[in-house]
Amino acid sequence: MTPCEKWVPCPGWGHIYAVSSQGRVKRVVPGVGKARVGHVLRPGLNPKGYQSLVLCEAGASFTRYIHRLVCEAFHGPPPTPRHQAAHKDDDKLNNAACNLYWATPLENGGRDRRKNDRIVQGSKIGRAKLTEADVTEIRRLRAAGMLCREIAPQFGIADHTVSRICTGTRWGHLL
Repeated sequence: MTPCEKWVPCPGWGHIYAVSSQGRVKRVVPGVGKARVGHVLRPGLNPKGYQSLVLCEAGASFTRYIHRLVCEAFHGPPPTPRHQAAHKDDDKLNNAACNLYWATPLENGGRDRRKNDRIVQGSKIGRAKLTEADVTEIRRLRAAGMLCREIAPQFGIADHTVSRICTGTRWGHLL
């Protein structure tokens, strides 16, 4: 237990479990079998890399994400049913209360990844035909008056792709 770790009742499970500000969950009442009071539960990882736990009550078991339990305990219920518990640093294993906040799917999925430079775009995409230098050259040639159908064969792409690059519909992150 860290010196600044704060334990509070686990939302929806407060009579059985407590959750900490550091993202840990422990049992607070005796249970059946191996369940001991004060025992900090060991999380598992789901296929997407999030930590989850199996919480038990009256013989029934329920899988819950730790980041969601911590966010509910320290930041209250989600503002809307669509809100997700999001990690500020995009580290799925950092479930500390100070690293979590409620976010819409758009905020959680796009803006955070862009802010933390985790968006794969441009030549980082494995199937990309062009590099950032190619895109710069395509835009330069188009600005100089060359037609899309003249530029496209030089780079092995379609005419409409040249047009989309020049308007920013494609490779817009380079504008």
